[in-house]
Amino acid sequence: MTKPRKKYRITNYGFRWITLTVDFLIFVAAVIYSAFAYQQWRAMHDQVVTIQQQIRDYELEQRPWLTVSGAHLFKPLKAGENPVVRLVYHNSGKTLAQNIQVSGAFGFVKRLPTQVDQEREPPAPNEAGSKAILEPSGDGGSQVRADFALTQEEINGIHNGEFCLLTCGTVQYLDMSKTLHKTKFCFWLVGEELENSPMSYCQFGNGAD
Repeated sequence: MTKPRKKYRITNYGFRWITLTVDFLIFVAAVIYSAFAYQQWRAMHDQVVTIQQQIRDYELEQRPWLTVSGAHLFKPLKAGENPVVRLVYHNSGKTLAQNIQVSGAFGFVKRLPTQVDQEREPPAPNEAGSKAILEPSGDGGSQVRADFALTQEEINGIHNGEFCLLTCGTVQYLDMSKTLHKTKFCFWLVGEELENSPMSYCQFGNGAD
């Protein structure tokens, strides 16, 4: 006679342990997957950052770079007339500089100009004004005209070193991707032979982005 099979029942306590064990294994699997996914994300992120840096480096290498290489009086100072300075700028970059515009302001200050004088904000360029282009390794120029006239006494003060004439401003331009760049300039002038001498660079107020 066949004996009836013995039935085994899982107690509530055993069922709880099985449930906890399964939950723990699921948690461990989730942690391992999360760590693996994070490492993948990190590797992809680092790769994207590297590519972006390479693109920026390439753009910096290929972009135009305008620097103001000098300034001098366009014509001798004359009482009752507004001073005019001619700027010379150079494109040391590898691509064309487009939509070049120059804006400048003048100052008539006592002795040598202070840092505040040298870093004054020039007026914004006239958007309706003419715009130039400049090829790589090319040189260009522009005139900046003061919005005031000098008296003979002020001109004499510049000659004898009591006053100096200051001009500062920006040269703004676009690169091939239409990104705007600005080059700041600042020059001052004082002395007896100023009509035949280049203007001096200011200690502050010169730089390029």
